[in-house]
Amino acid sequence: MVYVISSFSVGCIKFLSDLSVISISAYLIMLCMIGIVFLGLLYLSGNYETSELLQVRPQIYFRSLIYSAAFFYVLSFYLRSVSYSRIYFTVFFSVNFVLAILVRFIIVRSYASKLGDEAKLPLVAIGFKTGNDSLHDKLVQEMKLRIVAYTPLTTDVEDIVHRHLEQANILGLQAQRDLGMLVYEEQVGTLEPLISYCELNYIPLYIIPSVSRLLSIPLKTINYQGILIFGPQDLIVDGVSKRLKRVMDVILAIMGLILTSWLLGIIWMIVKLNSSGPAIFAQERLGLDGKRVRIYKFRTMVVDSERQLMALLENEEINKDYYDNYKIENDPRITPLGRYLRKLSLDELPQLINILKGDLSFVGPRPIVPEEIKRYGAHGNMILRVKPGLTGLWQVNGRNDVSYEERIQLDLYYIHNWSLTNDFKIILQTIPAVIQGRGAI
Repeated sequence: MVYVISSFSVGCIKFLSDLSVISISAYLIMLCMIGIVFLGLLYLSGNYETSELLQVRPQIYFRSLIYSAAFFYVLSFYLRSVSYSRIYFTVFFSVNFVLAILVRFIIVRSYASKLGDEAKLPLVAIGFKTGNDSLHDKLVQEMKLRIVAYTPLTTDVEDIVHRHLEQANILGLQAQRDLGMLVYEEQVGTLEPLISYCELNYIPLYIIPSVSRLLSIPLKTINYQGILIFGPQDLIVDGVSKRLKRVMDVILAIMGLILTSWLLGIIWMIVKLNSSGPAIFAQERLGLDGKRVRIYKFRTMVVDSERQLMALLENEEINKDYYDNYKIENDPRITPLGRYLRKLSLDELPQLINILKGDLSFVGPRPIVPEEIKRYGAHGNMILRVKPGLTGLWQVNGRNDVSYEERIQLDLYYIHNWSLTNDFKIILQTIPAVIQGRGAI
């Protein structure tokens, strides 16, 4: 809205007296392209994240406008057929910056006055001393932290965890990770068990160290007037990387649907003609944060596969194999056509729709059925913190030739070592793995 008002108001002042000197359509097209670049940069910078609603960051707007201006000046240099007014666009960028900061400031003030401390992350302070000029009071008064409870000096992690869970229930929070911890390291002492617990349960853990030391989890540092604070840096679910990953997912899914639309139609028709029943099969899997989502596939089994499964599980050997690996070797329920579709992973093409919907990512951990989560033990929460993927390390390392424990380790490795570069590598490695049919059943 601010962008439209800026462009229109500056245009009225500059050109209203003589519209014949410009090509309105050319200007509108250029403004639309600049707008896409500008808003895209704001999105990638995290300007629209919930955690940023109480922040006014002029540097984000300024940086985004600078890049947008550079985009315009370079593009206009090559588009010699239209003479764009440099004065108009220079004034437009300046007015847009001032208006955007002003509107953002008004929205932030309104949002803050309406919600107050409710908009801030609640924290449990651990190991702090209170009193005049204490570090705790400085953090509360100057950084405006929302501390809702205090835990006294203790090294008993079970006691800390119990108090944290109890406080989350008192506040009526939906998950433990909605309540953070603020720890003074010098008072708490050995932190390894607590760090491990927070990492596995995705609880925001902020540490004020007495001395600088390296920790085994990805960290970001906050330097506030000489006070060094460590906080979690979740590479795959926070920051610019998360948004870039989503943009990549949408682009690849749209391209995939366009390029394979003819193939999707052919497979749908063949499955319908090959056997009775629907061509598309939807199965419930666990998505981000444990949300249950329906994953689409071309049907590769007989229509009454669930009834036949119950009969097969009466066999002790098959029963053990199924609950050990959640698959049956040489499964008799798979149709001849389905076996071929599975070998080339063509049955998974409809999952491009799941990617567009946001249920899946293009690359990620293997989608699991609800009953499987118990197999992940303490790592279950970590797996559910990431969107499952159409492909992943499990897919390129042999699929069903990989043991269940190895699958879990591959998923954990992917999460801890995630990067866009690794995602692209996995996508490229998926192509020969699918063509060769490695590990397919």
